[in-house]
Amino acid sequence: LVNFSRYETFSVAIHEALATGIDIISSKCGGPEETLAILDQVIVEDDTIGALLQAMESQISVKSSISDRLKMAKYIDDNFSMLAIGSLLETTMNNVLNGNNNEQH
Repeated sequence: LVNFSRYETFSVAIHEALATGIDIISSKCGGPEETLAILDQVIVEDDTIGALLQAMESQISVKSSISDRLKMAKYIDDNFSMLAIGSLLETTMNNVLNGNNNEQH
């Protein structure tokens, strides 16, 4: 998947693609870079067409292994699934209700 944008927040499309094991090439746009860096995806630092073309050409022969694709899917599921978000919300709400100011994730 190629995401060539100057501004993104979370980018659901990128995270959905990662959940299915699809490799990403993305411009540096303010939203998904943390996830992309953790999963060793391509982040184009320069938002020019030339930089995008170079990134695409460098990735054309790269094939992700099954284990890489499973790693991507597991990371997305562990951090962004309904269960993961629900658990984080429950922990946060319990901390607030119990007067615990420590953030626990």
